[in-house]
Amino acid sequence: MKLKYKLFIALVSSSCLILLLVVGVMQFSIRNNFIGFLNEVEFRKQTGMIDLLMDSYTRHSGWDIFKGNPRAWHDLLGLARSVQGVTGMIPPGHFLFLGDNRAVV
Repeated sequence: MKLKYKLFIALVSSSCLILLLVVGVMQFSIRNNFIGFLNEVEFRKQTGMIDLLMDSYTRHSGWDIFKGNPRAWHDLLGLARSVQGVTGMIPPGHFLFLGDNRAVV
């Protein structure tokens, strides 16, 4: 076999090995860092929703406000979406429509 073919095969095989190594490192990095980031974002969203649910529970002395009133639940979800990522607290002046009444949350 000529030397140029041996060099070509060595160059192609080393390039493939480097490519596989890079792909492996990227997979490891994505699996550890990006999924951790996504988990943290979801945790923040849930923390805000938990705070809203706790406030609603204490204000209305239970979950009765949501029984037979799907609009109250959807309003609470909309409020949770509007404040996600900003802070864990609700900005002052936001209202939650509960049936015929309007409650400051």
